[in-house]
Amino acid sequence: MDAKRKYGVNALIALLALVGILVFVNLLSQRVYKRFDLSEGQIYTVPEYTRQLLQKLDDPLQVKVYFSTELPFPYSEYRRFIGEKLEEYQVFAGQNLHYEFIDPDLDSEVKKQMKQLGIPQIQLSDVSSNKLEVKNCFLGMALYYQDKSEVIPYVQKTDDLDYKITSLIRKLTSTHQPRVAIATDNVSMVQRDLSQVLQVLQQQYQVVFLDLGAAKELDDLADALVVLVPQKKLSPWQFFLIDRYVMAGKGVAFFASPLRSNLQVMMAWMNQENNLDDLLHAYGVTINPDLLMDARNERISIQSRQGQFMVSNMVNYPLFPNLVDLNRSQVMVSDFQSLHFPFVSTVAPLDGATGLFTWLVRSSSKSKLQTKSFEIDPYKNYEVESFNQGPYVVAATVTGKLSSYFADHPLPQSAAKDEEKQSGKGGEDKTKVQADKAESENKNDIPPVQELQQALVKATDKGRLIVVGCSDFMKNDYLDGLMASFFFNSVDWLLQDEGLISIRSRGMGNRPLKEMEPTMQQALVYADILLVPFLLILAGLMYWRWRRRRIKKRVARLMEK
Repeated sequence: MDAKRKYGVNALIALLALVGILVFVNLLSQRVYKRFDLSEGQIYTVPEYTRQLLQKLDDPLQVKVYFSTELPFPYSEYRRFIGEKLEEYQVFAGQNLHYEFIDPDLDSEVKKQMKQLGIPQIQLSDVSSNKLEVKNCFLGMALYYQDKSEVIPYVQKTDDLDYKITSLIRKLTSTHQPRVAIATDNVSMVQRDLSQVLQVLQQQYQVVFLDLGAAKELDDLADALVVLVPQKKLSPWQFFLIDRYVMAGKGVAFFASPLRSNLQVMMAWMNQENNLDDLLHAYGVTINPDLLMDARNERISIQSRQGQFMVSNMVNYPLFPNLVDLNRSQVMVSDFQSLHFPFVSTVAPLDGATGLFTWLVRSSSKSKLQTKSFEIDPYKNYEVESFNQGPYVVAATVTGKLSSYFADHPLPQSAAKDEEKQSGKGGEDKTKVQADKAESENKNDIPPVQELQQALVKATDKGRLIVVGCSDFMKNDYLDGLMASFFFNSVDWLLQDEGLISIRSRGMGNRPLKEMEPTMQQALVYADILLVPFLLILAGLMYWRWRRRRIKKRVARLMEK
């Protein structure tokens, strides 16, 4: 066989081998799916919890993406991103997931259908053609499963898309939607001040209110309870309503501070009516009557009047601490880079506590407490050099064995019983009797003691509490995406639904540069100014010497000839 024919045979064999390898790899890729995600937190990988939901689908899940075709940047990239995401979902769902992209601008009937679904038309700015244009576009999604449907009205960003789709799939496939109760003595105020966080919470769970000021009977327990700081002193009957959840092993969160703070009037004061800490003492934990200040803090905008104008100034505010010391072993906070609680009080365990106290969030070592007189003026010089008393815990969990408040306290009694006691106090101080009578008149009718005794549980081994020395972070005035995620993570933890926690907080949080000494800062500034010119000069000198040496060698060779 001549060399030419031998070469041709070898080339043919190599080509056939390459084709065979490609076919084998293609067939293998259809059966085995593997993707390498090197991003922090693997934010481009389908979460394990989502995979489990997709693999458990009993019926086809239909996903319709209502996107306009002509979208300005960066929304034009969303279409490709969502398509790739849904293709990955199909790998785990198999034949039980189908998706399609629909342009509503091409069909008026589709537009009518979208109005019924609640997907609005969004106005987006487009500057791609060197002029500002406003386009009316659609950026919505709808998920259909069996006879149910859920909607994402507006895909505003893609980094939380896994969480939104996963939570809707779980909602569609679940036979039981968990109930979350909000315990407060002022329902209307909570609905107003916490409207944003409640609106999102209601999309995922059934939200009911436990009105501590109006409850007159023992209702069915919800799956979790969130207790907000009371405005008035709680009665033993109201303590009993909360204690039932703790003793039943339900998850209970206490978001409260013994202080009231108002930045508009620049005042903070003790809430003398707040006796919630008396109940917490029974569970071996306390929220201290103090205010935390931290040298590592947030910058806030403060408006001041100068003449006829209002001027905004950015100031560092120690009472808005930027907390980066998070307990990474706890899934509730493990994926956050930092958290910030405005006007937060510290949390501490009590001696002799039977439950397991686990800290979640702590201040830095450069922190300090206000304990007697409280000053919250943003313009005050707080002398952060003296902040050296930390760290302090501001959020914690208490789990395990807990005792009921009523294991050591008498059960609440109805107003009728109190009136009988008042009638037998003829020889006592009239002022005290009148005060007790006035208090009993303000009491609501409550169940008889016999019924309360039947409902009473004096201890539990399944306690599950979250205690945070702040509730302001949930208010509309202070709420942001970071703190909203912490609240929702807390609710998921109460419900022992930790699968969603790891999805929601992936990639969240800011990553500030580490603080440096002033001398190091100056050194970096000068290095930034001088280093590049110095390197260019050095490179020029080295090139000049190289050329000179090369010329000398060439001249030497010519001289030898």
